[in-house]
Amino acid sequence: MFDPFAAGSVVSVDPLQRSERFGHHPITVPQGARIIVRAERGATAEWLDRLLECRAVHDADAEPSRSASPLAVGSVGVRVRSLGSAFGIELTSDDRAAAAEILRRAQILTSAPSQ
Repeated sequence: MFDPFAAGSVVSVDPLQRSERFGHHPITVPQGARIIVRAERGATAEWLDRLLECRAVHDADAEPSRSASPLAVGSVGVRVRSLGSAFGIELTSDDRAAAAEILRRAQILTSAPSQ
C-alpha cells in the first residue's frame, strides 16, 4: 500500500503560514506544513486525501507520544492536490502550537533514512 510519508517518498517540506493582525500590525503565524511527495501509479489526490483523513482520525486516538507522524498532532486539516508526478499535501491547524508541531514532525520526514 502506498505510504506517502515512507522514506524516499517525501520530496520537500515547506512551512505554511497565514497573516493575522495584532492591533494595527500584521503578523505571520504558523499554519502547518506543505509536503510534496512522489506520486505512485494509480493513486489519485482524492484517494490520498481520504487515506490521510482516515489516518489523522486514527492517529488522533492514539497516544501522541507514540507516533512521530504529523497527522498525530490532533485536529489536523488535510488537503491534497495533484501536481502531475507528485502530490502536494497541506496539513494545517488553527492552533499555533499544533501548527508548529505539524511542521516540526513533517520536517523530520525529509531526513528519514531510506530503506
